[in-house]
Amino acid sequence: MGDGRLVDVGDVTLFVRELGRRGERPTLLVFHGGPDVGHGYLLPGFEPLARDHHVVLFDFRGCGRSTRGLPDDLLQPEYVVADARRLIDELGLGEVDLLGFSTGGRAAMQFVGKHPAQVRRLVLASTTAYTDYQKPDVSSERQQTDVWDLELAPAYAAFRASLGMDEGDWSYERAVSGAMHPWCPVDAEFVLRDFGKALLILHGERDLGFPVEVAHRLHAAVPGSELAIIPEAGHMCHFEKPELWAGHIRRFLDEPLAPPGRDGHAGAMETVYEAAGGWAGMVRLAEAWHARVMADEVVSHAFSHGFHPEHTGRLAAYWAEALGGPTTYSESYGDESSVVRTHSGNGPHHEMDRRAIACFDQALDDVGLKDPLRQVLHDYFAWATTTSMAQYTGSADNVPDGLSIPRWSWDGLESLTN
Repeated sequence: MGDGRLVDVGDVTLFVRELGRRGERPTLLVFHGGPDVGHGYLLPGFEPLARDHHVVLFDFRGCGRSTRGLPDDLLQPEYVVADARRLIDELGLGEVDLLGFSTGGRAAMQFVGKHPAQVRRLVLASTTAYTDYQKPDVSSERQQTDVWDLELAPAYAAFRASLGMDEGDWSYERAVSGAMHPWCPVDAEFVLRDFGKALLILHGERDLGFPVEVAHRLHAAVPGSELAIIPEAGHMCHFEKPELWAGHIRRFLDEPLAPPGRDGHAGAMETVYEAAGGWAGMVRLAEAWHARVMADEVVSHAFSHGFHPEHTGRLAAYWAEALGGPTTYSESYGDESSVVRTHSGNGPHHEMDRRAIACFDQALDDVGLKDPLRQVLHDYFAWATTTSMAQYTGSADNVPDGLSIPRWSWDGLESLTN
């Protein structure tokens, strides 16, 4: 890892660390969280990415090895945004990709609101645009660590202790009292929609600080955004699963930009997913179908042994990918093989299939979808239920590995990879 250096940006000096080498790609500039810590705790997530990307991290003013001891009125979020803009100039970075983690994600939203032309792509990691959310009720043991895997908690605590100077002057009491200005724009959803460029929302499924629902909510509110969920990981999912975390960022930074649409924003070609309302539409449909299923005396039997607490969210992610949306399901939860196995080995169940399709048709009506979209969605669900999910009634062990999620377009089934 780079040792770092001090960079003068005017009224303060920032401690800056560069990972990887500059190349043709834009540099990824990182806003850390806290704000009462430096950036060191984020290094495990960026070291894998730095193998082929240039990453710049810096300590906010009043944090770590940047200028310390500033008066309270100079410790405000807007100064962090201004410092970052000057740092880009001092390092000659030009247009950058920007990642904001936790509190830094809120500052990143401010940055793209003030300097949209400076940023090519935006990653919001383990953060929130909202204040009206409820933290999950968990054991005191889990409340004492930011990782979900408790076996990793001692290693994470030791890693944080090894960082030494990575503390800060920002006061939690000032934030609670209202003396600190808001980190997030007043209308973050509007800011991000107006930004109109590629946006990745990256979040741990078990984040206890900012529950995963805030990530789904923001994804639904910003058309064209991508959502990647790190399964069974907490707020510090970059520490728990660094390769997976960095892999999502790498894919997002490297994928070709979508052509601009009629409104000048990316990605105007309408898929079935988009026509159905994007992520918000998938969630509504999944919730409506699940409600219909649980009220059906035959189909509800499939859930008699319980189901995952994120079942409807995962179902929405699966449908989204199948219908032309983001590949969140296969990247975060599993491939087609894992899905088919959960539906296999129970013998033929034609009556249950028929009623499941009827429940889906009712759900389509419940959420107000009309033809021709309604017919396309009916055809997809009927095909998946009677074909894709019904091939291995004898044993789940017969399902081959490596199946890809089938894609369904306006013209029906697209080619299958496996």
